[in-house]
Formats: sequence, C-alpha cells, structure tokens
Amino acid sequence: MQAIVLAGGLGTRLHPYTEMTPKPLLPLAGTPIIDIILYQLNASGCDHVTLALFHRAEQIRVHVGDGARYGLEVDYSVADRLLGTAGPLALVARPLEPCLVLNADVLTDLDFGSVMAHHQARGAAATVVLCRYAVEVPFGVVEVSSEDLIQRYQEKPTIEALINSGIYVADPLAWDKIPAGQYMDMPELIDKGIRKGHDITTYRHTGEWYDIGTIDSYHRCQRIFAENRSRFLPYAASQSGPVAI
Repeated sequence: MQAIVLAGGLGTRLHPYTEMTPKPLLPLAGTPIIDIILYQLNASGCDHVTLALFHRAEQIRVHVGDGARYGLEVDYSVADRLLGTAGPLALVARPLEPCLVLNADVLTDLDFGSVMAHHQARGAAATVVLCRYAVEVPFGVVEVSSEDLIQRYQEKPTIEALINSGIYVADPLAWDKIPAGQYMDMPELIDKGIRKGHDITTYRHTGEWYDIGTIDSYHRCQRIFAENRSRFLPYAASQSGPVAI
C-alpha cells in the first residue's frame, strides 16, 4: 500500500512554534507529528510513503531519512512554491494502484488499511474519510415563521456535521485531472471528479480525529496524546518514548 503525506504547508496559524520548526516536526508529548503518522501507516500495512514537501523541506528530510526506522520506504517530492493539497500530487509519479493521500497535521486513531479495503470494495474513483464534528453555538438560536412568530427556541445548542478529515484514497485516474504546476486543493479535485460523473465514496470514521492547525488545537492534542499514547501508536512505537528532534 502506498501513501502520499502532504507536509509542505507554512503552518502560519501555529506561529511562533513554526517560525523555526515545520509543522510536521512539532512534537506531541515528545514525539513529532510526522513520526506518529508514519508509524501508523506502517501498522496499517503501508510500505511506501512519499512526503510532499515545500516549507523547510530539508529539515523534514533530515529527520525522516529513508524511512527505515518506521519500517517504511520513504521518498520525497519537493515543490518550489505552494500548490495546495492536490497540486503537489502532480509532482509525484502516477501510482499503479489506489493511493492514500493525507494531511500531515491530524491526530487520529484511524486504521488506514480499513479505509483502503473499503475503497477497493466500492470500486470508486476516490474515497473521502469523514468525521462527525460538533460545535456549540454560544447563543440562543431562534427559529421564526414567515409572520415573524417564534416557532422554536434553543439555548446554546450543539450542531453536528460530517466534515472532511483531510484523509483520502485516490485512484490513479485522479492524476489526469491535476494540472501540473498549478495550485489546487483536494475539494476542488473531488468536485471535478463528481462533475465528470465519477463515483466518490465516503468512509465514516467514528473514532478519534483532531486537527492540529491552531495554537489551541495543538495544545489540546498535546494533552490528548500524552494521556492516550498507546491509542494512537502501535505497541512497539508507543513503548519507545519521546523522540528527539
């Protein structure tokens, strides 16, 4: 199983932490985010990973190396400018089989192997992993009729929605729809596939999933990972302790 990890973002919302350190190397309880992801990919049956890089690419290359310590073969694709979340795929050789594509700024207990098996069973052009996300509205929400009469009132309700987790499986045909050297995000690529009549399926993950895009979410993930290290890492990796950057 092959995976492409999108690890080239600037991480501007995580300043000042990312002023000297690229976001994938930020540690959670001593273990860099990229290490957690690579160990998880190996445990899910992945054997080859391409890291799509841009910002501070050399720091990441020096840290990850050839991937041997993760039980993986790791190679690199380095862009000369920001290309979004789909644009960097055009710089990676077209795979021969469906390929995992994921952002390098999520903390999850997702079994990537199960996602791939689901995708292959459905025979779709792409699979988008969805997670349920809840937001509490900090005000009273009022529904009114066309005559401006109150029909329903809810004090600080919680609204739930299915959201894109930033984790995908893409068939090789997706490479035909990515313009070389141009900025493109994955939602645009998915929308292009839908408009062309391709089946885009979903995989609903009901376990843990957290974005690591802001200072607040980073601090939250620090605590969650420290308290549940073995939940997110395979046994051997979880016993190895913090990794020095």
